[in-house]
Amino acid sequence: MTRLIRPTIQSVLANFYREIIEHVQGLPGVQAAGVATALPINMPGIRSALTIDGKADPAPGQPPVLANNRVVSPGYFRALGVLLSAGDFFRIETHRQRRWRP
Repeated sequence: MTRLIRPTIQSVLANFYREIIEHVQGLPGVQAAGVATALPINMPGIRSALTIDGKADPAPGQPPVLANNRVVSPGYFRALGVLLSAGDFFRIETHRQRRWRP
C-alpha cells in the first residue's frame, strides 16, 4: 500500500516562491531576484513582541514593545542593490546546512 504524504503549506509556498524567483532570474536583463513578506519602509511587515535585556516588561494593560520583521529570500538584498561592508549574502545552501539557534 502506498502512503501519501501531504505537503505542508510552508513547503507549498516555498516551492511557489522558488519557482517565481527562478523564472524571473531567467528573464533577459535580470541580474537578481528575491521576494519578501512586506515591502521595505512603507509596510509594517510581521510585528512581534520582544523583551529587552535589562529593561522591565511593560506594565499589565500597556502595549508591548514591537519589532517589525520581514522574511526575505536569498537574492533579495542583491535585487535591491544593497551593498555589503562585510560578510556574505544569504544563500539557500547555507540555510540548508545550518539551523538558527538562539
